[in-house]
Amino acid sequence: MQGSDEWLQDVLIDGLQMLLALRLRDAPPADTITMTLDVWLLVFRSRPMRWDSATSPQRLRQAFLNVAAKAERWPTPAQVLAEYPAPPPPPALPPPTSKMPEHVREKLAQLREHFSLKKR
Repeated sequence: MQGSDEWLQDVLIDGLQMLLALRLRDAPPADTITMTLDVWLLVFRSRPMRWDSATSPQRLRQAFLNVAAKAERWPTPAQVLAEYPAPPPPPALPPPTSKMPEHVREKLAQLREHFSLKKR
């Protein structure tokens, strides 16, 4: 995990509170929700995932929303993780330009000549 994961606990608390508010079948009793949070934290921290404090919180919130939209009974951590969106793609590189520096063109010409002489 990159850096501190305090955000993870905060997002899990929000997500579990949202699920509790839905009053889903098989929800944990209110007096065990702290223990439920501890177990969910343990599970999420144990996953071989690369958490990023810049993008992971919003993606995890989205996963909880996706689960809440479909849930008829209390979900497992695996169900939330299954809804965890893929990371955003890296920024695209600018398209290549055809403006090759002169020294590179000269070196290519030398290499072409060198290899064409070897074939003869």
